[in-house]
Amino acid sequence: MSLKDNPAVVIITMTVAVAGLFFTIGYNVRGERISALEAQIKAIDFANSHNLEGLLKALTSASEELKKNVSIVNELQAAKQRLVEQDISIKKYGQKNDDLKASLSELQNQLAEKQKRLDSIFAASESFELKPGQVKTLAGYGVVVGLIDVGVDNTIAVSVNNGRAKMYPGTIQTITTNGKTYRLIVKGVSVIPSSASFDFVVNK
Repeated sequence: MSLKDNPAVVIITMTVAVAGLFFTIGYNVRGERISALEAQIKAIDFANSHNLEGLLKALTSASEELKKNVSIVNELQAAKQRLVEQDISIKKYGQKNDDLKASLSELQNQLAEKQKRLDSIFAASESFELKPGQVKTLAGYGVVVGLIDVGVDNTIAVSVNNGRAKMYPGTIQTITTNGKTYRLIVKGVSVIPSSASFDFVVNK
């Protein structure tokens, strides 16, 4: 049986062929369009995901902040350097101050030692003046000095711890009591009015 003898088969065959042709054309058109759309979507997604404009702004802002931070860091470093220099200066002055204190302490010790040596030779003295009939107690009542009389020749009569002595200006009376030695020195004599001045020195 030929196609001429069966027109229905011919029509079906042609219909299938035409459908296949349109299907192929449609498929190719859709494929290219899909590829183009996919490329656009990828481009949009890339731009959106990377936010190029925002990224550019962020980079600009970051650059400005970086400049500020660099400036702050430089100022901080300079401040630290100043602190280090001040600390060094303070330590130098502190060391000088310590040296001065040590020198002062040494001088004070030397002075105290010299004073001690002087005190061992010359004890503290006490000056006083008496008129006839007056008495002076010294060394915690260990020594009692009294002026008895003043002579016209500048001699004086004194009593020392119940002992009587004749003295005149410049004479020294040595007194020993309670394990210590003292010296009574006549500094001056006045006839009118009658009086005599003394120095009382403790020997150490």
